[in-house]
Amino acid sequence: PGELEPVFQSMLANATRLCAAECGVMWLREGDDFRSVAIHGPLPSAYVEQWKSGTPVHPGPHNPLAVLRQTLRAVHVPDMREHRSYLVRDPLPVAAVEVAGIRTLLVVPMCKEDQLVGGLAIYRQEVRPFTEKQIELVSTFARQAVIAIENARLFSELEQRNQALTEALEQQTATAEILRVIASSPTDAQPV
Repeated sequence: PGELEPVFQSMLANATRLCAAECGVMWLREGDDFRSVAIHGPLPSAYVEQWKSGTPVHPGPHNPLAVLRQTLRAVHVPDMREHRSYLVRDPLPVAAVEVAGIRTLLVVPMCKEDQLVGGLAIYRQEVRPFTEKQIELVSTFARQAVIAIENARLFSELEQRNQALTEALEQQTATAEILRVIASSPTDAQPV
């Protein structure tokens, strides 16, 4: 999904703007871990560098990403300072609150059928819960992200198949050329 980063950046920019949020991160699931694929907003450079590096995150059991993975439902945290994941000192929520100043969090699932692909998270740096309309809007962006990922996967498969067909055609063309040369060469059937 590296080629999709501009698309993801645009989705995050629009989702945060339309929901009056300051920042956002798109996370892709890798087994039990998550990896950020796009970050948007005025976040401290130390926070951005830590997560933009593609470092996998293994969320603790109370982390909103772990809850998302378990329930496949939006996780809305009105105040991260009061959330259990912060109180038990899970590294990601602690960094979000203490380094990035994140207070209100909304993370919605990105699902393909019933499989979690990732999560789209938007943040406010003040305690101000998101409305149901905003939650639905971010869910729409999450569904669009899954479509973009699936389209990129299909396009990549198509490119691989085209490459394989091109190579096979080149081999057949070379073989046909060799056979044509052999067929057109004079042969003398008389004994020497």
